[in-house]
Amino acid sequence: MQWECELKRLLAAYEAVQKELERKTGESDGQYYEGSKDAYDYVINSLRNLLNHAARSVRHASRDVAA
Repeated sequence: MQWECELKRLLAAYEAVQKELERKTGESDGQYYEGSKDAYDYVINSLRNLLNHAARSVRHASRDVAA
């Protein structure tokens, strides 16, 4: 499924940016990271929830077709 692949790529990109911000926090005072952490956590958790919901929807649709 194309949309699932795109969501996974977007999630991976956000996780990579968050890891880089965490790494750079040790090199500076971390103000940018602290201001962005909640936003990145929200986006990452929302993408994970969306992927889980979509996977459940596909499973339910498959069962309905089989029945």
